[in-house]
Amino acid sequence: MTIGELGLETRDGTTLDSLTAGVSYTRLAGNEHNVFSDADTEFVFVEIELN
Repeated sequence: MTIGELGLETRDGTTLDSLTAGVSYTRLAGNEHNVFSDADTEFVFVEIELN
């Protein structure tokens, strides 16, 4: 997995969040978002959505 920053586009605007390999990251349920990376290299992460 990759360490770095990802951009998140939400209804409230765009933010940058840091992801670290081996460290979990959470968002509130029902939070619509689009994830993007401005890095010049491939960014790999796993997203699990619980319903």
